Amino acid sequence: MSQASEASPAVLGAWIPIALLVFVGTIANASGPRHALLVGLVLYALYLLATRRLTADASWRWCLPWCLVVLASATWSWRPVTTLVDGVWEVFGPFAAGLLAAWITPRIDSRRLIWPFIALTLACAIAVVGAANEHLGLGLAGPALLLKAYPGRGVGSTLGVLAMLIALWMLLAAPQRISQYSTRWRVTAVVLLLCGFALGLLGHNRMFWFALAAGLMPWTVRLAALSMRVRIFAVALFLCASLFGVLYSSVFMKIDGNISLERATAVLHEKYTADPRWTIWNAWADVIEERPWIGHGYGSRILPRVGEQKIAPDIEDAVHARHHAHNVFLNVLVQTGSIGLLAFATLLTGMIGELLRAYRNSPQTELRWAAVGATSLLLAALAKSLTDDFFWGPANIVMWTFMGILIGLFRTPRADNATGTPAQSVQEEAGHRGTGNP
Repeated sequence: MSQASEASPAVLGAWIPIALLVFVGTIANASGPRHALLVGLVLYALYLLATRRLTADASWRWCLPWCLVVLASATWSWRPVTTLVDGVWEVFGPFAAGLLAAWITPRIDSRRLIWPFIALTLACAIAVVGAANEHLGLGLAGPALLLKAYPGRGVGSTLGVLAMLIALWMLLAAPQRISQYSTRWRVTAVVLLLCGFALGLLGHNRMFWFALAAGLMPWTVRLAALSMRVRIFAVALFLCASLFGVLYSSVFMKIDGNISLERATAVLHEKYTADPRWTIWNAWADVIEERPWIGHGYGSRILPRVGEQKIAPDIEDAVHARHHAHNVFLNVLVQTGSIGLLAFATLLTGMIGELLRAYRNSPQTELRWAAVGATSLLLAALAKSLTDDFFWGPANIVMWTFMGILIGLFRTPRADNATGTPAQSVQEEAGHRGTGNP
């Protein structure tokens, strides 16, 4: 019991900031609180690691090579302090949030488990208000928290994808431990699902639909238990929704007046063959060749400075082209070179491999679906970043935090499902450490 009383302040001391971070994580006019919380979580995670209260399981150890490369890149960055600060805000902070979330989830009681989910729902609802005001031209008057909080089409649509996938997991695979709070849980999930879909529709971002399809792919394992008729219907519905998404974002929202087949075909051809990203990628490929091994140093604020120096100002869509390479892998190469790409690939393959092993080895269905949910978030964020880079932007705070929550479910002691008491969680984990079990 002494362990439980000592662990309780440590658990709540991180869970509350994590919920607050989820809320301010993607709000455009809350960068100050977001950065402060990220720094605080990094320091708190380091403290818990130093005191051996917190240990990184196999899933999170795959993040270490990338963290080391980001940290080392400060030695060759032309702005070392900027690299280190951006590393804390974009890499170490989100990783710390995910690691702490994975550590806390087995210990937090069922009543408080929903806090980050409610925080995300509120953030998405505020973003929807801002998106409607901006894209529908409503001209609403109100507090800046509501109307200026919308992070834009790119981040907003990424947030929408992640919100829908998290809500899907909440509806399809909620843990048994929250059964007494199922009504609140399901209401939160439905509102979150609707807000995520609204963000995708209002932003009419093409990659929203592609990333959502990528995130739904892991859930196809559930089709195996269904009848052939239901599987055919699900596949047909998926294809129709994907086609609707392409036509809606690329044609209907881009053409004024009547839409003819000839005009729609011309617009699609322009969007997918004459996209300025082809030119942007080629231009940044030349930048990568200058420093192929170590790059120019990590940082989202480093990339625009490199672009201003290396990318011609008369390039197509120069304002966006000079900001960054609009592809997460190219951005990794520009910042950290081939060694960074290797570390980043290690992170992705290692994390996905651990999730697949968790799915195969988990004795209970709800734990397998937690692995599926975490995989879907990772794949969706990666897919969304193939034509831009939201993998390390504010939206990645949501991704890593909720991946941490889902990964933490793998370690939830069975007694906690029955009683919901953090004390038993801590005591059972202490017993596992004594026997060498994970």
